[in-house]
Amino acid sequence: MTDGKVMPSCGIFETMGLWTLLEGCLLIANALAILNEDRFLVPRGWSFQEFSGVKRNSFKGQLIGLVYASQYLRVLLILLNTLCIVVKLVMEIVVTWMMLSNLVASQISN
Repeated sequence: MTDGKVMPSCGIFETMGLWTLLEGCLLIANALAILNEDRFLVPRGWSFQEFSGVKRNSFKGQLIGLVYASQYLRVLLILLNTLCIVVKLVMEIVVTWMMLSNLVASQISN
């Protein structure tokens, strides 16, 4: 705080909010998308071929389905990651510009 003026804040980007929750979900989707079936899933018995019929409705079957669905949606994940990076860059530029303009305005008024 300078001369009774409050410096601009980033709002949703400073605290745990919807944006942070969405970023966390995107990171989890990225982690699931890069799992290698032969090196990671098959040795643990999580192959997609092992689960069919009734076993697909179990929690483990649903989790394996989620892993395979995220692997098929890699193009969408690339687009979402790019969008996330662009939004963060733009917001950082806007916040920096606002802080600098307030600093210049306070220097001019003195």
